[in-house]
Amino acid sequence: MFDQPTDFREESEALYELLLPLADHAFERKTLFKGWTINDVISHLHAWNWAADLSLRDADAFVAFRLRLLAELGKGRPIVEVEKEWIDGCRNRERLDQWRSFYLEMTEHFSAADPKMRVAWAGPDMSVR
Repeated sequence: MFDQPTDFREESEALYELLLPLADHAFERKTLFKGWTINDVISHLHAWNWAADLSLRDADAFVAFRLRLLAELGKGRPIVEVEKEWIDGCRNRERLDQWRSFYLEMTEHFSAADPKMRVAWAGPDMSVR
């Protein structure tokens, strides 16, 4: 076992605990990050956790996903808008709980992987670590 999956889970849990007390409507608040809402930020984290997990499980599917993403971004679409199409459209607390459920599952996948294994990513391949 290596530390990064545990660190990832703990950091994600810290953010989850910070957001957990928010009322449903609070997820629509804009943040200082590009004017994205809290929903946008959690959706972005969720989408890219999903992409990282896909890269670990199926490199060819990840490469196809990356090509579709680049094609959409090449049309001038903002990434946050493209991400909304990848996910099922749930919002607020439902999105927060969906994100949490997936990062806990994803942590198990990465914990079981060889930390030296190379996986495809947006730039050069990276190690699981």
